[in-house]
Amino acid sequence: MTRLGKQPPRYRFILNPYADERFTSCPECDRPTEERKLPLVIHVDPLNPVSVNKTCCYCPGCDLLIAHRDELEAQLEVLFRQHNPDVIGNDYLVLGTLDHDVWDRGRQTPLTIQEMMDNLHDFQEVLRIHPTNKEEKSLQRQRHQGPGQLPRSPGTPQATPAASGRKPGRNDPCWCGSGKKYKNCHLRQDAQ
Repeated sequence: MTRLGKQPPRYRFILNPYADERFTSCPECDRPTEERKLPLVIHVDPLNPVSVNKTCCYCPGCDLLIAHRDELEAQLEVLFRQHNPDVIGNDYLVLGTLDHDVWDRGRQTPLTIQEMMDNLHDFQEVLRIHPTNKEEKSLQRQRHQGPGQLPRSPGTPQATPAASGRKPGRNDPCWCGSGKKYKNCHLRQDAQ
């Protein structure tokens, strides 16, 4: 894995894509997780990296840090809403963490890209969560229940989010049937 930061790597990292799973216990060792608030460094396309102080689940035994995607995206939306709303919904990548004193200094005077990279702790390892077969079947059933949630071919109109009673996630197919991700299609328009 390519290292960007100059500081020693730390934490194994998971970006949890499931809004209904909060990981109060570690997915690897099943021990209870703790809350840990850390400054995460995030590259939001096409901008330079930004840092947000984010509360994550942490398993000290596995040195595993879990950030919840829905919470992180909500925090990024608040960050960019006033200053740069055009990037809301853009792709992003969580690069690593900063020490709290560096993050505090950056709040007073914005860090240059070089300063951020000099103080960045890359992740030791980035992991993905994959549901077991039983969980996967349950998730598929949940996805395909109700109006506006069935997969459709591009161009096939679907119910609006209000009519379907379900707002699509940022990376779900857009409700309009365009075949694009919701974040690249109607997210900004629906937010107004």
